[in-house]
Amino acid sequence: MIDQNQASGLLGAALLFSGLFSPIFTSPVKGQIDYFQYNSTEAGALLFLAALALTFSLIRRYHLLLMSGIAICGTLALAFIKFQLFVSDVAPRWMGKFADSPYEGINRLVKSSFALDWGWGLLLAGAVLVLVAGRVRGYGDR
Repeated sequence: MIDQNQASGLLGAALLFSGLFSPIFTSPVKGQIDYFQYNSTEAGALLFLAALALTFSLIRRYHLLLMSGIAICGTLALAFIKFQLFVSDVAPRWMGKFADSPYEGINRLVKSSFALDWGWGLLLAGAVLVLVAGRVRGYGDR
């Protein structure tokens, strides 16, 4: 019988797996980029942590699920900060290339084309569900 903690952990792991292969941001040159294209090392780590979350949910080890959830949130926070630093560095350089452009809106277009995409929602929802499943103690927890 699946309890609420287990269902939350399983759904969280599934959302994490889906989020890794969904677009996490858009760039003006490459278009939509998923996590593996952005940073394959971090994506591999998140894939491993999602597999751990799935395993801990299946065997109902919620205290271990909490630890993997914390590691997932830390990895996502690191990736988000790195992306924001990247955008704050690259966008002004791109805008400088078009400073003499006769089209006034080109600078706004270039700056707005560096944007987060819908894959972040899946990753964040998955991380929250894994944390919730790990935080609430249930049957079979040791």
